[in-house]
Amino acid sequence: MFNQLKDIVLQTRKKFFSNNYGEHISTVSGSAFEFNEVREYTIDDDIRHLNWKITARTRTPSVNTFFDNKQINVLVGYLNSGGLYFEENSKKNLALTVFTALNYITLKNKDSLALLSFDEQEKFFFEFSSNKNYMNLAYDKLITLDALNTNINYKELQNCILKKVKTKSIIFFVGDFLKLPEFEELFLNYEIYCCVIRDKKEENLSFHGDYNIVNTNSLNKKNMNIDAKTIKEYDKYMKDYDKKLEEYFKNYNIKYKKFYTHENPYETLRTFFKDVK
Repeated sequence: MFNQLKDIVLQTRKKFFSNNYGEHISTVSGSAFEFNEVREYTIDDDIRHLNWKITARTRTPSVNTFFDNKQINVLVGYLNSGGLYFEENSKKNLALTVFTALNYITLKNKDSLALLSFDEQEKFFFEFSSNKNYMNLAYDKLITLDALNTNINYKELQNCILKKVKTKSIIFFVGDFLKLPEFEELFLNYEIYCCVIRDKKEENLSFHGDYNIVNTNSLNKKNMNIDAKTIKEYDKYMKDYDKKLEEYFKNYNIKYKKFYTHENPYETLRTFFKDVK
């Protein structure tokens, strides 16, 4: 488990905090800093803050300086539903990676981090803090958390967050969202971003034959013959559902991004941050 967590941290650090990219990635669309002034560059300054226009005009390297305005509160929520139990936990592993990467980025940016795991009820909640042990503690809890036979109770989730999070905050939810969310009250109080965990095979069926299908949310079983007609009906259902999900997110001004198991999660997360800025 330690090696897996270490690898996520190393990959996140490389992707988001390497000078090779020449920019600092924030977890939010806003900034915790306000512009102060331009002054002459010193050896201790971050080259990413160089003001190239003034540098070119004066021929003296100059940098923008900023007031440290405030610490941003970031809540990262892990939505533990049965749908994450998919093909040797490929979706769960992806969800864990995205969840942990968000934790690391928040702490690295010196923002205040809170963590929540939820299905039908709260699994754990860590209050806002800059405690770097949060990431390790949450990973240890989630790696052993069983996704089978679970659903998300969105009404209870809303009540939990409204009760525990009293300050203006950014919320990232990580889950597969195969059930329409209910964030009607949350969007009035918080800025919400959703990381939608998916596998292409669950959106487009690619196998035929007789199967004993198990509903991972309820453990109900059903023998099915999957033929061309079944595949067509299923694929249409998924497309219609995802259209409803997209409309829901747009109606409540919720930014979202799909993360697929066959893609590089760090590249997808980086693209997500760029898209919402």
